[in-house]
Amino acid sequence: MVLRQANSLLCVFIEVILNQWGVLVWAYPWWNWPNVWLIILIGYMPYMIFSFWVHDMESMKKKVTVVAAMWVIVIVCLVLFMGILKWI
Repeated sequence: MVLRQANSLLCVFIEVILNQWGVLVWAYPWWNWPNVWLIILIGYMPYMIFSFWVHDMESMKKKVTVVAAMWVIVIVCLVLFMGILKWI
């Protein structure tokens, strides 16, 4: 669990540095300094938890099943939000 949090903090630290240098623009006021906790909790922590969880699975079959299920969810969301609702 510590490694997941450390990786999330490292990613946010890099984002903050890039933003301060002017090479990364945060477009929303709530996704900006000093609200970096949102970037940690919403942006990087779920990704780190998921990726470490899949990496630690015992069999390749489980890994492929979980990643395939994730892609099914992504495709369904794209069809819904792009195709049906026209939000994207």
